[in-house]
Amino acid sequence: MAELAAANLQAAKRIDALRQLLQSKPEDTGAELPFLPLRNEVQQMRADVGYLPFSGGQGVRYLTQYSQGPIPINNQGLFYTFQGLTDDGRYYVAAILPVAHSMLPADAESLPQSERDAASADFAQYLSDTTKALNAQNGAGFQPALTELDALVQSITVNP
Repeated sequence: MAELAAANLQAAKRIDALRQLLQSKPEDTGAELPFLPLRNEVQQMRADVGYLPFSGGQGVRYLTQYSQGPIPINNQGLFYTFQGLTDDGRYYVAAILPVAHSMLPADAESLPQSERDAASADFAQYLSDTTKALNAQNGAGFQPALTELDALVQSITVNP
């Protein structure tokens, strides 16, 4: 992490934000969650946020979608991510895994134009409603199940 933080100010800010998040572990994170690698897109939403340990560290996992514009949340764009730090503070651990749910369209283009227009008309409300709907889902309803992805992440072992 030290080399990455020294090489890139944005990465350093994300590492610091993750460190602070993992110390406080708020239930409602509200704003954008830390994510590496850096992307030239905006984190549209965060759902099903949880904190997980792994052998040698801890992190936060959540569902998200990134985009450069108001794109409806969809199975092509949605993914599960884990962003973690080792206990010794030397390493950043990131996992980015595809995930899907039957309540979401396959991709943004598969939605009827009227639904895309409605989402765009009040995109903040659309994102809020979609996030609430995703949070209300049983983790087993995702493909793969969120418990399986959590188990995968918790199987990570970092031995400095």
